[in-house]
Amino acid sequence: MFSAGAPVAATRTSPFAVLPMGLKTALHRRFESGADRLDGPIMTRYFTDLAAGHDVGYSPDLVATARGNTFLTLAGELLHGQVNEPIDLVVVAHDGPDFDPRLSAPVNLTAVLPGGPMTYSVSGQGPLAGFLALRVAAGYVRRKPMRRVLILIMEQRGMPYAGVRPPADAAAALLFETGAGSTRVALLPGIDPADARSEADRLAPADRYGPGLTGGPVAEGRSVTALWAAPPAVLADYDPMRGTLGMCAFAGENEPSAPL
Repeated sequence: MFSAGAPVAATRTSPFAVLPMGLKTALHRRFESGADRLDGPIMTRYFTDLAAGHDVGYSPDLVATARGNTFLTLAGELLHGQVNEPIDLVVVAHDGPDFDPRLSAPVNLTAVLPGGPMTYSVSGQGPLAGFLALRVAAGYVRRKPMRRVLILIMEQRGMPYAGVRPPADAAAALLFETGAGSTRVALLPGIDPADARSEADRLAPADRYGPGLTGGPVAEGRSVTALWAAPPAVLADYDPMRGTLGMCAFAGENEPSAPL
């Protein structure tokens, strides 16, 4: 059994948590419309109850016609033939819910990935889901020595109720390994939209800014995974709904860290 306490707080001198692993492999892929289906009275009842509890527009007719890719499908196709070494920890991050709530990507990944890794699923930070996953991973690695950590960031648009949707089904995979460098990540709440870009630049001028910091379309057509495709040394993005700034800095084994 693995036991963990409260997350380790960032220090007073730095808001960054450290994952003592470097980025070994980065994958990103967009998918065509999937073939997974949701039809059936059980799912009609489920989505009816879910939508009513969260005041979300819902049409029962959509359940019978919805097609999409589950997180299981996205992860399986993205990782096929890519992971051969044992993994210690997997964190699945997503903005919206899975297409089919009856399936669990984390449970499946524990069974199929080498090493039988611990797996977790995180959400609740909107477009900053990837930053949250890295923050969680950094906390676990501080408590238990690990060699490899896999971060999976998922998004899909085939949901049978109204809401903001990404432009396409997509997935990103980030494989971290000890001896390959280090990674630092921060999630900073309470940042005013007018100060977000200047605060990001004060901490570390980024090589890539997300739409929340460039004035791009933050909600409609927002992609959670695109920011992590072939990531540069420093990434930054901002979620105005939560007033939270996310930053991440990668350093190779023999590379100097970004001045944070």
